[in-house]
Amino acid sequence: LSVSGGPMSGTIVEYSSTNKSSAIVDEASGKLSAISPGDS
Repeated sequence: LSVSGGPMSGTIVEYSSTNKSSAIVDEASGKLSAISPGDS
């Protein structure tokens, strides 16, 4: 996944993964947070 430029509204980001819990998109800000599953 690559993102360039500043904040945009009305933009659809398509993200696919075999592990559905590996990323969370904040709908209010559009921030994409990646999570690394495993022991910590």
